[in-house]
Amino acid sequence: MKWQKKIKGVTAATVHPSENQPFTLLGKEKLMHLSYQTAPDRSSGFKPPRSPSGGRGGKAASSFLGNTHEITAPPPDDKTAMHRRLERFELQSIASKILKSVTRKRRDGSSMSPRVCDCLHKMRSKNVEVWKSAKNSLHYYGGLVVCGSVWDCLPCAQKVSEKRAAEIKQAVESWEAQGGSVQMVTLTFPHYENQKCKPLRDKFQDARRLMKHRPSYKSLMKQIGLIGEINRTEVTYGQNGWHIHCHTILFTEGKTILSPGAIFPMWANACESVGLPSPSRAHGVTISTPSQIADYIAKQGKETSNWTLEKEMTKGHIKRGGKEGLTPFDLLRAYRDTKQERFADLFREYSTTFKGTRQLVWSRGLKSRFLIDDITDEEAAENHDEMDEILALIPPKLWAFIREKNYRGKLLEAANISPEVFAQALDVLKTSAGYVDYPF
Repeated sequence: MKWQKKIKGVTAATVHPSENQPFTLLGKEKLMHLSYQTAPDRSSGFKPPRSPSGGRGGKAASSFLGNTHEITAPPPDDKTAMHRRLERFELQSIASKILKSVTRKRRDGSSMSPRVCDCLHKMRSKNVEVWKSAKNSLHYYGGLVVCGSVWDCLPCAQKVSEKRAAEIKQAVESWEAQGGSVQMVTLTFPHYENQKCKPLRDKFQDARRLMKHRPSYKSLMKQIGLIGEINRTEVTYGQNGWHIHCHTILFTEGKTILSPGAIFPMWANACESVGLPSPSRAHGVTISTPSQIADYIAKQGKETSNWTLEKEMTKGHIKRGGKEGLTPFDLLRAYRDTKQERFADLFREYSTTFKGTRQLVWSRGLKSRFLIDDITDEEAAENHDEMDEILALIPPKLWAFIREKNYRGKLLEAANISPEVFAQALDVLKTSAGYVDYPF
């Protein structure tokens, strides 16, 4: 399975491993090699290398660095999902390296990098915690700094989007059960290569604000019985440069569905008033209902057939882009695969443009109407439930080694396979790091 995007003749591709392809759990050093077997037989175990004294672990770690040690385990239920989880950590590391130089001054005069640079890296507790989710049995880290950035950090964006999707689903289902209607309005405008991201975003926001405050728009919303809205800003990059657009869910009384023609003149006039090119009638305004959303998404080339209104509103930026271009995280993939600095420059430009802005905005009072708690993105990214169970504590010295070797995601995947595989993986890491007295 490949994703391919072409910008000026450059093609970036990532290939998921085939069914029988071995997967190296702990990276280029091959400290441990995970082989999938067809039969679910857990009888084959792994024994860490013995030290000269006969015990496992210790300072003899250097004698086996570079060797391959196999843990034979049945394949995960969904290897594609596993590789996506691993990629989130990989792309987060790439983003933090790209944005490390983008600093701002604290009040005391010192410099501070974006929070994604510390997210799921820097410890905030005595030990790093490994937790098992009661909801999906997947494992995650605790005791670490969490940035909650939906713009820069793919692990946080994934967690936040899940929470936000659940909130939107609750609101939509509740309103429809009360006899109301929802519809999604998408607004866009012409854009061209070599235009900078921030001026486009600023003018786009100005055009939306201007249209919404005009009497003609307010009158139209009153006619359809608007009680509130949820707006989401999205951006992609393609051959025609930055493509900034928004999706807005309108909650209306009754069953009246808007037509694009009712909004288009207002939107076109607002765009021209702020200095944007006039949008086309074909693409400037589109309107979809939940029943139409599957067809809408299929036309955009999304990866999954199980795409819903709430997912389009919360997960579009973390999916691989379709016909509309590269998502911001696709830019990281392109940089990883091509090593071309322009993709890093584009991600840096995007990040600085959207820093400090909200991606998903509910109109005032709408959340409370549907009994939804108003929490921050950082709180949503914490992803901790009182029913979750702690599996292990990792001390600072060992965590430093795991970070240095980029084993964060792979260690969690070992835990997702089984506690035994996790313990074996941790034993190898402990030995490799020279950490003998590991409190486990």
